[in-house]
Amino acid sequence: MRTLTLGALSLVFLAGCSHNPTATGTAPELETTQQKASYAAGMFLGGQLENSLAQNDLDTDLFLLALQDKLKGNELLLDEETASEASGAYQKEVTARQEELKRKAIERNAAAGRAFLEKNKQRPGVKTMESGLQYEVLKASEGGASPKPGDAVRVNYAGVLIDGSFVESTLARGEPVRMNMGVLIPGWQQALLHMKEGDKWRIFLPPELAYGEQGRGQEVPPQSTLIYELELVEVIDRS
Repeated sequence: MRTLTLGALSLVFLAGCSHNPTATGTAPELETTQQKASYAAGMFLGGQLENSLAQNDLDTDLFLLALQDKLKGNELLLDEETASEASGAYQKEVTARQEELKRKAIERNAAAGRAFLEKNKQRPGVKTMESGLQYEVLKASEGGASPKPGDAVRVNYAGVLIDGSFVESTLARGEPVRMNMGVLIPGWQQALLHMKEGDKWRIFLPPELAYGEQGRGQEVPPQSTLIYELELVEVIDRS
């Protein structure tokens, strides 16, 4: 949970808010620079807080009430000790809920991935490495070099989840991207070591060869199986 520090927020609000121009229920005219800057401060701070309030399932009305009471010197509904205890207790609740949601997502994604790979390996043309990586050759090169672990490579790629959701691609760049072998996810490293310049494979990566239980941002949920079309354009010797 992202901790919200009311003292810091109050300082920001105090910088631009000395009265309530909307108390009459009508939108104020923003005529002076001070008025516009005051409104802008609220806009920017609101944008920063919007996601945090939603992610932590906080009551926006009560948050605004407490902020107003604090700024105006009204009698507060909680004393400092009770407020601190409530914040700490709620943070633990939110953390527990998030961990439970992640646990369920891990179990769900892992099961879906196993079922997909079990069925996929039976398709004609799909081969399985000892690690569990599955691949099919889309284009075979007549020759060309294969990378070593210390080399760099230029590749074209497009990745999706097993449900077809987009993950990443070089298509928007319009050109292959250079990467060092040592920083690639394990599944890419394994596949590329067996590929030659000009080869294009479709690879199917179980979670342990991709991003595992951590996932990667919003694009790759935890314990996801990934599918990549991977083309090895060039091997760059870094020895």
